[in-house]
Amino acid sequence: MILINITLERNHDLGYIYLNSFADKFERVYSWQTRIRRYDLKELDNFYLQLSKLNWPQYSYDEAKLNGDFTEEYMYDRDQFGYLYGVERSFSRKEIQVIERYYNILKFEFNNESYYAANLDKPDNIFNNQHYVYHYNEGLYLVLALVDCQAQFSVVTTSFRERIIINTNHISRLKSVIFPEDSHYDIKNFTNIAVNVG
Repeated sequence: MILINITLERNHDLGYIYLNSFADKFERVYSWQTRIRRYDLKELDNFYLQLSKLNWPQYSYDEAKLNGDFTEEYMYDRDQFGYLYGVERSFSRKEIQVIERYYNILKFEFNNESYYAANLDKPDNIFNNQHYVYHYNEGLYLVLALVDCQAQFSVVTTSFRERIIINTNHISRLKSVIFPEDSHYDIKNFTNIAVNVG
C-alpha cells in the first residue's frame, strides 16, 4: 500500500509517502484515525503517447540533482540497496483531497515490457510538458514538477568524500512513480491509500 501519513506541523502539513508495504506499523499506530481507500488497477493502450508529453532529460535523478537542476523539498529515503522506499513532502488540505479523489494506478506496455504508473493526480495533470521524468534507479522512474524557488544544499561526493555546495532554482514535487512489472516494487502495495490527518 502507499500510506500517506499527514501530520500538521505549524502552518503547513508535512507528510510521507511510503512506496513499500507498511502494514505492521499501520495496524498498530494509525488504524483508529485513518481514512482508507482502495483503488483498482486499470490497463491502458497507447499510454506511451502520454509519456511522450513529458520532458525526458538525458541524465539520471542523481545527476540532475548534482547539476543543480533541483533539490528535494524534504527527504527522499533509500534503503541500503539504493531503492527508494519513501518520500517526505508537504501537502495542503486541498492536495490531499485531490490525491484521494484522483489517485490512479495504471498498467501499460512500453518497448514490449509491462509497466505500472502510480499517479497522485489525474493523468492529464501529470503527463504534460510542464513535468520531467527522471530515472531514479533500477527500474524506477519519477515524474516531477519543478517548483520555482531559490535554494542551496550540500552533498558529499562519493569519490573524494568532500562536501560541495550546490545552488538551484527548483524544488522537486513528486507526481508519479513508474516501474516495470518485474522490478523491486510490488504493485499490490499501491492499491490502497491510507491518509492519517493529524
